[in-house]
Amino acid sequence: MALRLVRGLRGAVKNVVLQQQSKPVNHFLKSSTRNYVSEMRKSAFESNILRLIRNEIQYELDHSPPSEGKDSNILEFVCSAWPDSIEIRQVFTRGHDRIKDQPYMGPKFKELDDELQDSLYDFLEARGVDDKLAEFLHLYMRNKDKNEYLRWMENVKSFIQKK
Repeated sequence: MALRLVRGLRGAVKNVVLQQQSKPVNHFLKSSTRNYVSEMRKSAFESNILRLIRNEIQYELDHSPPSEGKDSNILEFVCSAWPDSIEIRQVFTRGHDRIKDQPYMGPKFKELDDELQDSLYDFLEARGVDDKLAEFLHLYMRNKDKNEYLRWMENVKSFIQKK
């Protein structure tokens, strides 16, 4: 699936390069039409990329549509991940279409009976949502922020260098 998209993008780039090479050079017209032609090529290239992406999305939807669960309710947890622990903030139910079933979201988690709180933590822990996951998520997010910042700085540098 991704391979088809890459091949399609390669084909689009190849077509643009071949079009550039096959056109005769007229130096008089070249200077007056350079910007117009450049914008037309950019527009054609972007249109081709968008078409390829739309086709890929449609292919994925046609051949492996997202599964729609028909369970009537989903138990949803709102948690905070700290460097050494997971903290449950809220527990409520939602319909399979992700819309809140009822306006009442339930009591605050800290107001629940201690035994019920412990049981809900055990429920999550049995599914791998535990302190170890919190530690991983915390480190992941710290690295993600750093990587995104560096990528942003590179994009800004590149933009300024082009001007």
